[in-house]
Amino acid sequence: MAKKSYIPLRRVLNHADAMVTESEEYSDEYELIEIAFNRLYADTGKMKTAEYRYKQNAKKEMLQMLLYGDGSQIRTEQLREAGVVWDGDIFCVARVSMNHLETLKEIYSYSDMKLFSFAIINIMEEYLRNAGYTVYGVDNVDYSVSIIIQLEEEYENSSVFRRETFPLENITEIQKILYGAKQELERILNSFTVFIGVGRSVKGYDAIHRSWLDTQYATIYRFTRGDQLVTLFTSHMESYESGIQYPWDIEKKLLSNMKAAKEEAVLTALEEFFAAVQKMAPDEMRWAINQLLNSIFRIGMMNNFKMKDGNPLDWKIWIHELNATDTKYEMKDVLIRLILNLSMEDEESESGKKKLADSVKQYVDEHFFEEMISVSEVASQMGYSVNYVRQVFKEIQGSSVSDYILEKRMEKARELLLTTNYTSKKIAQMVGYTDNRYFYVVFKKKTGETADSFRKRKNSN
Repeated sequence: MAKKSYIPLRRVLNHADAMVTESEEYSDEYELIEIAFNRLYADTGKMKTAEYRYKQNAKKEMLQMLLYGDGSQIRTEQLREAGVVWDGDIFCVARVSMNHLETLKEIYSYSDMKLFSFAIINIMEEYLRNAGYTVYGVDNVDYSVSIIIQLEEEYENSSVFRRETFPLENITEIQKILYGAKQELERILNSFTVFIGVGRSVKGYDAIHRSWLDTQYATIYRFTRGDQLVTLFTSHMESYESGIQYPWDIEKKLLSNMKAAKEEAVLTALEEFFAAVQKMAPDEMRWAINQLLNSIFRIGMMNNFKMKDGNPLDWKIWIHELNATDTKYEMKDVLIRLILNLSMEDEESESGKKKLADSVKQYVDEHFFEEMISVSEVASQMGYSVNYVRQVFKEIQGSSVSDYILEKRMEKARELLLTTNYTSKKIAQMVGYTDNRYFYVVFKKKTGETADSFRKRKNSN
């Protein structure tokens, strides 16, 4: 009997001996069995880890299929196998996006950002599950997180849903819960804030994709709503056409006040500008604000404005700050800081007048060949009245703006007559005259001879 029981034990020892490596020494069978069991325990742990990762990847793949529109053929059994269990068929999707994402990406590594996304999923899931909701989260490629939430009813049909209060208030139970989750998330992570966009409630797995698309539109509207809200999708977000014109008149007034070094007037004009564009769609408004910054810099560079600390006006710094913002309020703050730190010279000073005259000369030098160039158009580009530009240019240069335009045209015409074989008619067009007969008259009056005789005389010398 002892011999029979020893045979299988010997087989176990032989198997154990085959499992250990040459570097793992043992003095007797007991140490051999201990090493083998430790190895078996470690291998079992690895298998469990691999199985867990496989299930997590399978669950993530299923959730992504639902979100991205590939889930119409998914069956309930497949979801259960992947660990996704729902006991209802009404859902909505919430997208959690990090505020100031571009700045965070400059500070943290890619792996850090992915860890933030992982932490957001875990915190949101735990908070919402404690509140009684069935939820599953998955990270998106843009570092945002999508949370699929099972609802008891479509929130649009809820008695607490009041569409007319949409812009500013938490108006549904799910919004209130998500706002609480947002506060908890920001308290725990403590390094950044988030914005939550909520898609419409939908019925059935195959409609989850529609709610996910809604969250994209809701997130875009963070720009106009502010980053501290939990914003619901509404249908006008996907078909918004404002048709509001860019407020050129307000921009002109703001730039004119910059030239006059009237800081308070510039800030007042900035308030008027934001009031004029506030009903634009988010993309339109962002474009309009960028356009204003470009105009401010054009005037600043033309007049050699500097910062109050003596540093030059650096466009790259300020455009980077502007593009790193998430909301119109932040963009406004950037422009206010720029204006408050900009050293705007008084237009009545001699150096200010000379800068204006030099700017007019530079503009004419670059645009004299355009048919529509005029004193009025130049003054508009400078941000001053026509009379003031005429007065300052005459005072500094000793000639009128019109005479300077004419002189530049004639100078270029003489050059082309001597260096090219173009006809006089072609040259007239190249220096800004559509009526070649008028060019002939002006050229002869200015030089005392026709264009053709000028060319012949010069070429014969």
